[in-house]
Amino acid sequence: MLAAPALEAQPLTFQELLVDAGASGDDKATADLDGDGDADGVIAGAALSWYRSNGAARTFSGPYLIRNSIQEFTTDMEAADLDADGDIDLVVSDGNGTNNVRWYENPSIGPPPGGTADPTIGTNWEQHLIGTHGSWAHDIEVGSLDGVAGLEVVTLGNGAFKIHFQDAGVSWTTVDFDQHATDGSPAIADLDGDADRDLFVQGGWIESPPSGRRVAANWVFHPITASDPGDGPAASAVDVDRDGRIDLVTCPQHVEGALAWFKNPASPTQADWTRTVIDPSAGSHHLRVADFDGDDRPDLLLGLELAAGYITVFRNTGATPAFTAHPVASGGGGHNAAVGDLDGNGLPDVWAADWIGNPPLRAYFNAPDLLFRDGFETGSTSRWSAAQP
Repeated sequence: MLAAPALEAQPLTFQELLVDAGASGDDKATADLDGDGDADGVIAGAALSWYRSNGAARTFSGPYLIRNSIQEFTTDMEAADLDADGDIDLVVSDGNGTNNVRWYENPSIGPPPGGTADPTIGTNWEQHLIGTHGSWAHDIEVGSLDGVAGLEVVTLGNGAFKIHFQDAGVSWTTVDFDQHATDGSPAIADLDGDADRDLFVQGGWIESPPSGRRVAANWVFHPITASDPGDGPAASAVDVDRDGRIDLVTCPQHVEGALAWFKNPASPTQADWTRTVIDPSAGSHHLRVADFDGDDRPDLLLGLELAAGYITVFRNTGATPAFTAHPVASGGGGHNAAVGDLDGNGLPDVWAADWIGNPPLRAYFNAPDLLFRDGFETGSTSRWSAAQP
């Protein structure tokens, strides 16, 4: 399959906003929680809270507390419509005890009994049990894995790997995949083109079986040579070269090391996926993928924690492909940085803070107010003024 021609890349600049000088937390996410068309920001650590985006104004209201933690929300969070009612819910893990994987139901569509649809009121967010991870959940992913309606929740970390399969009525069956329970960031994607979802895991991928997907032993492991950079790899599933097959990108999660992508071959069960190093000294607790510069190529967002880290976009700039590092912010603040269109201008922005106890919380808005392409303007025209003769 031939790659589609790329659009012309736009200049990449970021406007930094201090959102909350006292906020920090392991978990970050962006999602349109209030249904107004732009993404809001979510953070969780000692508490789970969200900040309402004011769109083109590039400001936020809040924080709006959803829940205080029982122990600590860590170390990852996902935003998804778990109950398929049309609004976005939140998936988190609280501590390392039993029943520590939970989801919070957005009240915007279908408020709780005795409550209202107002998502700024924390008690309107109903808490629901998913299951027990078995320890501290280090990474969470959400996606359809068993071929039936509903989303599954994958939790990984600290010696445990669970897939929580969704049953009717948003109840859950937890299956132990602990044979793959090494720290890392799993990624869900159809890797072999058979229309079901597989999972990247440390050192390779596990293939979804044609049936019996709720039996861990039915999932076959396929190694990918040199794909484990150590330190619990961050993994992302993305068609890097736009050839129609899902590739793998990995880097270390907590230290600097090789950021590399692995080309999905014609036969993905073979181990020797072609490895290309993007940067020999990079790292990120999670890898985020978005088209930051509007050229229809997938770019990568990396962020490490604390002062030794950075927040950097690696721009996919060529058909080869080739990548160019573009700093978003120097210093710390990049632990689990999230991506979303926070100001509604059609371009992905960055939502970032360090892990619990290390404030502040910042937003990095992508691009000036206006972009031009082929003579047509896109973005907000609210700051235009009429020229005087």
